[in-house]
Amino acid sequence: MSLSLYLLWLSCFACLLGCASFLYPQLQRSDITEQALNAPARFFRPTRHRRSGGIPKPPWVRKTIVNLYAEGGMSYREVMHTFNRLHAHQGVTVCLDTVYRWVQKYHSEMDVVRKATRNRFPPCTPANSLWCIDGTGKQDVQGIIHFILGILDHGTRRNLALVRLAQANAMAILQEISKAAEQFGKPTAIRTDNASVFHSAVFQQGIAALGIRHTFIAPGKPWQNRIERFFLTLKLKLNQIVPQDGVALDQLLTQFSDWYNQVRPHLHLHGLTPMEVWTGVNPYKTAPTSVQRFIGWNGLLRGFYIRH
Repeated sequence: MSLSLYLLWLSCFACLLGCASFLYPQLQRSDITEQALNAPARFFRPTRHRRSGGIPKPPWVRKTIVNLYAEGGMSYREVMHTFNRLHAHQGVTVCLDTVYRWVQKYHSEMDVVRKATRNRFPPCTPANSLWCIDGTGKQDVQGIIHFILGILDHGTRRNLALVRLAQANAMAILQEISKAAEQFGKPTAIRTDNASVFHSAVFQQGIAALGIRHTFIAPGKPWQNRIERFFLTLKLKLNQIVPQDGVALDQLLTQFSDWYNQVRPHLHLHGLTPMEVWTGVNPYKTAPTSVQRFIGWNGLLRGFYIRH
């Protein structure tokens, strides 16, 4: 009898709760949660970007994303935030997944182009018409990383400058370009990658003051800058040596420049050296006046120095 009374009491209590929730809907949990969410925030909380609902982006959006990533120094997330801060007022935003997919797809497309053009001989270009400029780094015994600037003539492949700079800024690079122009003559144009130092206002104004046209390689196409292949040859040798300091590195760079310009036959120059193409000497039709064996970097650089 007591169990029946207990069950009856529970059923009556449940009915009272149901009536209370029906008569007082503000006590329901869902309403309380909704009121809490709609309450004004005490501090500023940025909202997420709304999805476009599958609407295709304009072609310029992908081009801008690829160019931002090609400048270097930014991750995928930073590229996303930078683009959204620049163009969100136009009603165009991108998400992180979109940035990642576009950059990876562009890399895949460039790999196909790179394989198709790897062994193709490039067209001939007049000497001193276009200079290719870029930089790389080398660490010495003390752990100091030195910046190396290289200037290469696009047509003849002659290395016009290979120097160590104390600071890798726009003014130091402009000074080396000015020195090379005084020594070899001013080129019509220069070509660089999309690094931020080459996009800086100081570098742009300095090149314009020198009267030289500045062109950039397309994003993801490093082979358009011939000095990239020059640096590959340099690193294959230089990675086997650790210089004591900056002075020792300067001596190594001088020897390498002489070996590259006057000793090493170049495949895309049909076996001629860059100096022979620069001066217009045909070794197959001109008898040499002297031949000397060249050995540098403890035997890493070898060949024959042929004078005409």
